[in-house]
Amino acid sequence: MLKLESFFFFSFFLFLAGCGNQSKPVSVEQEIITPLSAGNAVDDLLPYIDSVEVVPLETTGKALIGLVGKILLLPNGNVLIKSTASMFMFSPEGKFLFQIGKNGRGPEEYLTIDDVCLSQDARELWILGGCEIVKYSTETGRFIRKTTLELPEICNGFDAIASGPGHSAFLYYCPQMDENNFSEDFYCLYRYDEQGRILQKFLPRKDYGLNIALITQASDNRYILRPQDSDNICYYLSDSLPVPRVKIDFGKETIKNRYSSDLQTYLRSDYYKMPVYIYDTRDYFYFSYCGPEATDCYCIHSFKNSKTITWERKGDDADGMFMIVGADKDFFYGIYNDYRDWDEILLNRQDLLKRAIIQKTHLRIPEDSNPLLVKVKFKF
Repeated sequence: MLKLESFFFFSFFLFLAGCGNQSKPVSVEQEIITPLSAGNAVDDLLPYIDSVEVVPLETTGKALIGLVGKILLLPNGNVLIKSTASMFMFSPEGKFLFQIGKNGRGPEEYLTIDDVCLSQDARELWILGGCEIVKYSTETGRFIRKTTLELPEICNGFDAIASGPGHSAFLYYCPQMDENNFSEDFYCLYRYDEQGRILQKFLPRKDYGLNIALITQASDNRYILRPQDSDNICYYLSDSLPVPRVKIDFGKETIKNRYSSDLQTYLRSDYYKMPVYIYDTRDYFYFSYCGPEATDCYCIHSFKNSKTITWERKGDDADGMFMIVGADKDFFYGIYNDYRDWDEILLNRQDLLKRAIIQKTHLRIPEDSNPLLVKVKFKF
């Protein structure tokens, strides 16, 4: 199973097998977002940005930031960054605090990082490595315990993790793409107890999918499972059952389940598909999605007034691509890693979000320094 460490254009994604929904999730009133509605598209994000804050991440030989796969935000403002196979803790001001765990085969080490999450009280970091969960203290970085999971017959390891109530964990399995998999029913989402035993299972597979940003951390340390089929429902995983909280509705331009197992055919189809990189603050909901001809599209929705803005990526400069990778109750977070001086960057070749950030801050990364943590607050 391929694990993607950074963020790529949709045309670079490898198409793996995914899952559907079922098994009686909790019934709640859903927020319905319609990105394709008339009047949503914008060509300038500056009017919609309230403020931008830039946090330099301390550069030290103990914490050199490379490819960033995920960030986790703690209630005290600390920022936990997954960079390649390492986990680094920074203060709200960007001061390096400590590394959590190490990659290796020792009794207190993790063999690999497939995904990470915080416990519901945020006192523990949980590192998923296939069939194991390794837990560390977020206060000291010290090892706590290692749990071997009881695996379902169809599964040789899990791909994504979220914390549940009572120290339980949600584990998501994204099987290898195979047409024959549809001849036999199986579930993709499981809830485990602290001892690694299966408590519940949910979401029978309906469609192909991608093993990328399957579960993301939302504000207040909640977790979102991105849509896994053409229903385009986002499940929140903070309770004992998955909660279908948000539906992304592309209307008649929604791609059908199992449209094609060929990557290029799927991505370049005339339909809209694959909402991914999903984050929310107290008032706003952000995601990206794939349009016709594999166009990169982005959407921000206001929970306050149900207004939605969308934009397409039109700039062709792929250096230092800026993506949202986290959120607290007020700000969306991203890693800015373009080492050129701001006045050397051609703004008309940048995506709208990166362009607006440069216009507002004139930010610059010092030579031989870690990238910048950028916080963006929207208003509309």
